[in-house]
Amino acid sequence: MSLEEATTAVVPSPGAMLRQARERSNLSKEDVAAKLKLSVRQIAAIETGDWSVLPERTFTRGFMRNYARLVSLDPDSLGLDQSLSQPQAATELKPTPEAIGEIAYEAQRRSATLARWLVPAILVAVLAVGASYVQWGHLIGLAATKASTSIGSVTGSTPPAAPPPAAGKSESLATSSGSVIAPASPPPAAPPAAGDASPVPSPALSTALSLPLAGNASAQPEAAAPKPAQPPLAAGEKRITLTFKGKSWTEVRSKGEVIFSETAQPGTREFAGVPPLSFTVGNASNVAVTIDGKPYDMSELTRNDVARFRIE
Repeated sequence: MSLEEATTAVVPSPGAMLRQARERSNLSKEDVAAKLKLSVRQIAAIETGDWSVLPERTFTRGFMRNYARLVSLDPDSLGLDQSLSQPQAATELKPTPEAIGEIAYEAQRRSATLARWLVPAILVAVLAVGASYVQWGHLIGLAATKASTSIGSVTGSTPPAAPPPAAGKSESLATSSGSVIAPASPPPAAPPAAGDASPVPSPALSTALSLPLAGNASAQPEAAAPKPAQPPLAAGEKRITLTFKGKSWTEVRSKGEVIFSETAQPGTREFAGVPPLSFTVGNASNVAVTIDGKPYDMSELTRNDVARFRIE
């Protein structure tokens, strides 16, 4: 046996070293493929040295170095430069998901350049059209004003005279001699007669007098109806009161049988049950439990706002 054959027989291939390291790490081919963003077929080809299903040497070397780091091997100890320097058949470059970046085509670059210049051009055109529309409307308004002024001067029409001021206004009137005559002031109101001492009631007082007296017996509130007496408890029963401050789903079992189960809205529920009593209270922060008139503290029995406890 020659020295080269003996060395080949003793030193495993880079793919075999990667496979052994993967098995020591308790990883499957599927696990490695998922972490390296490769296919299971490519992982098997790397381990067996089947270069026909792998891309060109540069990408394959990068895949194997990433594989070595994943299974805690030194990439330089694999001898990739020597193993991959052997001639290999020209293979088709196969895309792998998220491993190799996509190459932009010339048509895509042209489309991006066209879109980058087309959008600002459209915006400028829209602004120019809007400005022209506003300027055109302003010119039309000026032309109409000038036309109406010209027509008025040709026909000799004069604006209508202002109406005379109404009587009682505070404006002064000018006479033909140029003097100003002040308007006559209104006569003062006549004082009340000395013998008339009765005051005139104000509207607010008249309204207040027309209202019913506060002491009217018909305005008294009705007496509150007495609370109905609670039924007596049977032997061994406990009275349970659940006060819901918000929405809650609650279930109560007596000796294993359901005696209360409800997705309750705010309010109070009262019922009786024979111990042992099992409680399951959802949204426990919205519920207060009273047993025989005594509040029951379930804060230490609540996990994730759900309380579960048992009363013997």
